[in-house]
Amino acid sequence: MDRLIESGLNPALVNWRMDSIIPGFHTARTVHTLARRAKTLGLTRCTISFITFYDHVKKRWPEGLEAERDPAQQREIANMIRDILGGYGIALYVCAQPRLSGLITPSKCIDGGYYSAITGFTFETEKDPSQRKQCGCTKSVDIGKYRASCWHGCRYCYATGYPSCPEARIFE
Repeated sequence: MDRLIESGLNPALVNWRMDSIIPGFHTARTVHTLARRAKTLGLTRCTISFITFYDHVKKRWPEGLEAERDPAQQREIANMIRDILGGYGIALYVCAQPRLSGLITPSKCIDGGYYSAITGFTFETEKDPSQRKQCGCTKSVDIGKYRASCWHGCRYCYATGYPSCPEARIFE
């Protein structure tokens, strides 16, 4: 991210995505650290969503189901994140999380209307039909590849397909 912004990428074009939020892992200290760094890069937007236990995630990380929280606990965590980010001038949005309705502004991680407004170019604004029902993202092309593009090996991640690297054995 540093290199992209230092090479001239407009920070307004970056929508920092903090996903998946895992209760017990995303502490106030972690969020402060990330927000401080995001602010130094000029980022002003962050979109969150809580972990979703898809079938393949349940198989890889069955003990992780304990990390799933009830709506009240998720709202408490979302409040904490919103308050911290607000202190850094970063607006918080939420993706595909009806449980947080009325608390955090729903948004789209890929928002053709937003990108059209800030760049003057015309982008697609139609909802991506391949995403989950609650997702409002605009049609786009993902540069990752499901279950094969990430080497970190986090057992909760949809992109994991390779063995874990020793530096990123978060849940092993």
